[in-house]
Amino acid sequence: MSDEKSRYKRVSGNISVRHSADSTPFVAPPHLHGYYEIYYNIRGAKGFMANCDFYNCDERDLIIIPKLQAHKVIVKKGCEYERCIINIDEYAVNLIEILSQSSDSMSWIKEDRPRHPYKVKLTPLQHEKYIGLIMSYIEAEKTGGSLDALSVFVKIMSFLKDCFENPTKAEYMDEKAISYTDRIIKYIEKDFRNATVADISSKLYSNRDHLNRMFKDETGITMSKYLIMRKLAEAQKNLYLGKSVKEACFLSGFNDYANFLRTFKKYEGYTPGEFEFDENEILNTTEPRQN
Repeated sequence: MSDEKSRYKRVSGNISVRHSADSTPFVAPPHLHGYYEIYYNIRGAKGFMANCDFYNCDERDLIIIPKLQAHKVIVKKGCEYERCIINIDEYAVNLIEILSQSSDSMSWIKEDRPRHPYKVKLTPLQHEKYIGLIMSYIEAEKTGGSLDALSVFVKIMSFLKDCFENPTKAEYMDEKAISYTDRIIKYIEKDFRNATVADISSKLYSNRDHLNRMFKDETGITMSKYLIMRKLAEAQKNLYLGKSVKEACFLSGFNDYANFLRTFKKYEGYTPGEFEFDENEILNTTEPRQN
């Protein structure tokens, strides 16, 4: 029984369930991580970016974000932003399958999805049930411990499995609704390994200082810092996938190995050689767990 309890205790560290609401949400650049994410927009979001494209995101939209996929949410200005986010790693997914005694109980989240993302819209009744389950999990985690929380989480996964039986393709977002800063990010995402601030300014026919100032006002960081962070995120992704430190360096867009080692240590606090991937860590250093 002790082994069983320790297994249940471990899974609580590989699952994260959050409900958040902000009047002035932080605007984060795209990020990626080594676990699955189930994102639910209660209100406030108007779109999301995945695979360098922007898609509509309406109230009660439920979206699965695969592991290691760069993504971000676009929030309406001046609106309260409320969402629920579930993060679950491969270990926890496999454990849920064991507990449910069904090899396909989690196929809906593990399925290899095409480039075009899929989502579902909950009905008002489904919304109430889902929020109730989310709140029950959060309460069980606070007061009941990992076993009670895990029991509720299995119910959440069963509910989501039913929801994703008939997903629909996400619709592309109207270009007019995409902010200028998000268009810059979209351009960077397509070629972040080679992009420079001067190159971006030239491509967008804009003054470099003006573009950088506008980017920083909205994201909180300069384009130069964003480019470094994005390359570092890609480097960590490559390390997670088993590449050597030198391979991760050049595959991520760094041209100088010594500079890569210094930059990695400066931003992450440890060297690439000391990197040990944590499923619960976002591969980006700006506001982790903020979507």
